Amino acid sequence: MRLKKWIVIVTLIMGLILFSYQQNNQIGVSHYEVVDDEVPASFQNYVILQISDLHNKSFGSKQEKLIKQINAIAPDMIVMTGDGVDARRYDPDPVYELIEGLKEFAPIYYILGNHESDVPSIDHYLSKLKGKGVSILRNESASIEMNGEQIILAGIDDPTFQPSFELAGPLTSLNLIPDDFTVLLSHRPEHFDTYATFPVDLVLSGHAHGGQIRLPWIGGVIAPHQGFFPELTEGIHQKNQTQLIVSRGLGNSLFPQRIFNQPELVVITLKTSP
Repeated sequence: MRLKKWIVIVTLIMGLILFSYQQNNQIGVSHYEVVDDEVPASFQNYVILQISDLHNKSFGSKQEKLIKQINAIAPDMIVMTGDGVDARRYDPDPVYELIEGLKEFAPIYYILGNHESDVPSIDHYLSKLKGKGVSILRNESASIEMNGEQIILAGIDDPTFQPSFELAGPLTSLNLIPDDFTVLLSHRPEHFDTYATFPVDLVLSGHAHGGQIRLPWIGGVIAPHQGFFPELTEGIHQKNQTQLIVSRGLGNSLFPQRIFNQPELVVITLKTSP
């Protein structure tokens, strides 16, 4: 009887260890179609891959597991929506290794999250990213052109970089035009109400880590700057003319364990309205 008891205990412990490992290391891929009549015909089926909140996380040697999955997706563009590094345990190598493995696949665009605002020598970090071919959008926009048509990709710094901790000023400075299909990269989803007052068609955010722990029928338990049982932790949301997609992210920060909340890559396919 005692032997059976120990077998059960050891089995439960091993199961818990395997579950914990899987929750932090098995990468899920979420696919979204964004249909909008402002998407130019040349961008029909254009694929954007979103990476968010890596927080120094490594997936295999030199990020080989993550790179292999992204290669299979074959994106037209890769966007990184902040917190590639973690200010509490700053180590840029996992980001550098990931970019080295991805830069031949598609152009890479990067914005700054709240953790980038606290890392030492941020200028050196950004200089290294630029040296690897990454385009960093700091309260600016870029025209993405194809066959004489364009979409606009805009990116703003996390509000921790703003003197008044607000985003309306940087958004206004972008001078966005309603007739353009505009994708905004902004780290924080909780400012959705503000984004939706500007001519932005699609916002890509992270920051919420999927609520860290997800419960059936309830969703995420806690998210930074949203508190308990937050509304915007994953998935696609609509307000006015603006859609918001929130990535659950790839890594962890203060709390080291995900529960029912696997790391996530987000794949967006643009579609023009029929």
